[in-house]
Amino acid sequence: MAGQLIVMREPLHSGLAQAWSRPVFTDLADGRTAQDLAAAAATCPAGQLPLLMLAPVAAAYEQAMTEGEQAKATWRPGRYSTCPRERAGEWLTFLASLGYPLAGIEQAVADGAPWTGDGEPGTGPAVSTGQGVSDDGQPAVDGSSPAPGTGEAEQAAA
Repeated sequence: MAGQLIVMREPLHSGLAQAWSRPVFTDLADGRTAQDLAAAAATCPAGQLPLLMLAPVAAAYEQAMTEGEQAKATWRPGRYSTCPRERAGEWLTFLASLGYPLAGIEQAVADGAPWTGDGEPGTGPAVSTGQGVSDDGQPAVDGSSPAPGTGEAEQAAA
């Protein structure tokens, strides 16, 4: 958490100020408000402070990776996104280090590898065949990748 806050790269730079208003913030804070967490920070044991800092950081990343058309590009290499793929990979690697089981596409982003649509969650990206993958996980007929906004990542991000 300290490293994320010190470096303050995207998406934290643009998303942290409004993080408290995101549903994921409320979920991570067990329904408590930002003011409740700030009051708790004044009296909680030092070991719990990183957990309090997790909620706004997670909310900023989740917003940047899932909300809007540009956010969905996080899951596709070489496209502009409100959460650059490299930053998303760093965030997902951090979550995995905490024990969060990454889905296959999340593991591919964390590894900086293309997603082929194969494999089980947490097993890492499948070996690329050089063909794109259709929405049903089968190779695309023309060998191209599916259009943005049509794949599993976008459904998961929605």
